[in-house]
Amino acid sequence: MIALRQEDIDYFHLGDTENPKFWSRFNHPPMLGKQLLDVGCGHGSLCISAAQAGAARVVGIDIDTERIAFAQTYLAQTFPELQDRVEFRAIALEDYPLEQFDYIVSKDSFEHILNLGDTIAEMKRRLAPGGRIFSGLGLSTTAPTEATHASIGTSSTCRGCR
Repeated sequence: MIALRQEDIDYFHLGDTENPKFWSRFNHPPMLGKQLLDVGCGHGSLCISAAQAGAARVVGIDIDTERIAFAQTYLAQTFPELQDRVEFRAIALEDYPLEQFDYIVSKDSFEHILNLGDTIAEMKRRLAPGGRIFSGLGLSTTAPTEATHASIGTSSTCRGCR
């Protein structure tokens, strides 16, 4: 356990207030009973909200060890009832075991990834049959174009995206 800094708590809560808007872009997919992987989970607010919405298992991964340490500590101290369903790991996606997830999420992380095509391929390898990938980009970037989607074998179903 680490000592929690107020700036990290504030950042968690900022993310938590933005999560409903993120999910509204995808018509609020049902979470009940789902297995969810959050790639680039940061402070973990999206993971916590997915578990609160009924996800059976949520795994948040990030290469930032300080953010993962915060997420683990905040989960234990603030949401102990979710500890059996939420896990945070400091690991890169390509090093994470090949498990199957119903939903794979990456919110505000794609703009930090150097080889997006490889990352999406790794995400697809971990997607259960019929599963979905949800991504959201930060305000400093634009949504992927249809040509980008075609080149990596995905499609855009995002409402409110350009």
